[in-house]
Amino acid sequence: MKTMSAALLVAVAMFALPAQAVDGNELYKWGREWKRGDAEDSRNAGSYVGYIQGFIDLHTDLSDPEIGIIKTKLFCYPANAQLGQALDAVMWYLEAHPEKLRFTASSLVSTALWQTFPCD
Repeated sequence: MKTMSAALLVAVAMFALPAQAVDGNELYKWGREWKRGDAEDSRNAGSYVGYIQGFIDLHTDLSDPEIGIIKTKLFCYPANAQLGQALDAVMWYLEAHPEKLRFTASSLVSTALWQTFPCD
C-alpha cells in the first residue's frame, strides 16, 4: 500500500511541474545534433525530429476540414514530401535567422514550413 501511495504521489508531482515552451535556441541545439548525426547525443537529435514531425502532424490534423479548428492553413505540406525536407527547411531557417532564436520553436517551425511549403 505504501508503494502504491508513493507511486501515485510521484505521478501527481510530475504533472504539477510547470510546462515551458521550447525556444529557438533549444530547437537549434537539437537540430545541430541531428544535422551532425551525433550518436553521443541522439536524444537531442530525436527531439528535433520528433518536435517537427509532431508539429506537422498536429497542423495537418487541426487543419483537416472535418475537424475544422484551423480555418486557414499555415503551410501546405505535400503528401509526397519527405520528412527530411522539412527538417532541412527548419534548420536552414534557424541558421539564416539567428536573431530570431529567442522566439518559440513553434513560431519558427511554422514560419520555416510556410516559406518552404506555401499554400497556393
